[in-house]
Amino acid sequence: MAMILRNSSRLSVLSWLVASMLVAGIFPLTDDEALYYVYGLHLDWGFHDHPPMVALFTALGNIFRTELAVRLGAVLSSTAALWIGSVIVKERKGNLMAFHLGWWMIPLLHLYSIIITPDVPLLFFTMLLWLVLHRWQQSDNDRLSLWLIPILAALMYSKYHAALLIFLSLMLWRRFWKPLPIIAALLALVLFFPHLWWQYTHDFDTFRYHFVDRGGIFEWENLLAFVGAQVVLFHPYLWVLLFHRAKARDAWQQLHWRVVVGLLLFFTLMTLRGRAEAHWAAAAAFSLLFLISEMPGLNMRQLRRWAVPTIAVLLLIRVPLFFDSPLKLHAFKERELMLDLHEKAEDAPVCFMNSYQRPSLYRFHTGKVAHSINNMWGGLSQYQLWHFDTALVNQPFLWMASYDKPDFDTLTLAGKLRRVKWIESYQPLAKTWLVFDDDQIHLKPGKQLIEVTVENRSLVTINYDSLSRFDVTLFFNHKYPGEIITDVRRIHWPSTLEGGASARATFELELPDTTGSFWFKVGGRQRGWPHTINSHRIFAEITADTE
Repeated sequence: MAMILRNSSRLSVLSWLVASMLVAGIFPLTDDEALYYVYGLHLDWGFHDHPPMVALFTALGNIFRTELAVRLGAVLSSTAALWIGSVIVKERKGNLMAFHLGWWMIPLLHLYSIIITPDVPLLFFTMLLWLVLHRWQQSDNDRLSLWLIPILAALMYSKYHAALLIFLSLMLWRRFWKPLPIIAALLALVLFFPHLWWQYTHDFDTFRYHFVDRGGIFEWENLLAFVGAQVVLFHPYLWVLLFHRAKARDAWQQLHWRVVVGLLLFFTLMTLRGRAEAHWAAAAAFSLLFLISEMPGLNMRQLRRWAVPTIAVLLLIRVPLFFDSPLKLHAFKERELMLDLHEKAEDAPVCFMNSYQRPSLYRFHTGKVAHSINNMWGGLSQYQLWHFDTALVNQPFLWMASYDKPDFDTLTLAGKLRRVKWIESYQPLAKTWLVFDDDQIHLKPGKQLIEVTVENRSLVTINYDSLSRFDVTLFFNHKYPGEIITDVRRIHWPSTLEGGASARATFELELPDTTGSFWFKVGGRQRGWPHTINSHRIFAEITADTE
């Protein structure tokens, strides 16, 4: 029996590797994957939306520029995680067959075996953490905690959600609070310091993006969408098994109950201030499987009845990913679009509007650098930190709109009319950045003068006097209830700013007769262009008396 289970386990791991590699090598890169591919081309200690570990996982794509090369980190790490999990279950004398059936039943794990995202390294290093904690729990030797040094650092370099995972798994465990484990955790923090320094030198860009700029309001659809997605992505039957049958009988099982409940509860509460992505709780998958594999009296026949059709459906879903099917999947259409656009642009630079995905896809499919200019109806991205726009200065480039912009021309690309425009003169106004003296300011209805620092965050000189028109606008509660959009009058403004330079400026703002708490962003616009985003989110208290 033991030999049959061992052979079944090996077959499961090998099948997972082959099934993942087939899809990963054929299906075109998806939108976000292309961005992570470009991350790998420009390695750094941090990026706008994520820490840098995902860039290392895609770095092989720098050499070969194929789908499989970009995704190989996902294929190998998910397979390794399955094998490591099998080792843990075997050493714990759990039900190895239940663990593997459960693994193959979880749609989220299938997804992260064939595409590359920051969740992929997070899941891999989470499984390594579970291996260390399992063996540490089984031993009196606290020196095993030294393995926490690279693992905790790698987790934090993967996603910031790792902090919650570390809190639930370590900081709530009494054995962690000994000198050696604490020293190990502090040394892991030292390894994480280069990323923290990157944040400091980049105005804490990633922290602002996640904790300030992404703030929203509570909407029932966000809560229901997140909860409903958890049921589907982890499989409904596995949740039924967990909450109806599983009980924590030792420290290991208590640990994984904390992780499952803690992650789900935390991200559910996140929906109170906006949207919580369904995959943020992905690390709960392993804990769910460990708990089910040690469930006493588990009905394996019933589990197999659910597993067989589920696995068959999940494998059948992969079939359209092998070819450009009648479904006309987005990734295939985008590849056709990029190749067609490259042919139409010839040797001219290409720029996109409000998209970090398309310039990244263009880079992957054509090998040519592209840029993105975002505006107030989009959002900031890593392209505002990179300086690819220097290739657009003083030469014509083709600009593709992200929506039906009437003053753009039309061009048939990939069998569809697209809005594009040839731009003859360009100055990187999106790199004009307004820094207020405080992140929270007091304003009043009517006219008032505001002093700010104007920074040129590009590499080239911006000549404001040469622009036929340059408007500065404040967008209060933009796209939310209580929105106020008001132009300001520039009183004192630099004529030119060299790349990297800054200067003080003053503008006059006139607000309507309103009071309350608001946030706003600054938008700058030259004639014929939409407002670009030119500041972080600033909070303002508008009162009749600011004294």
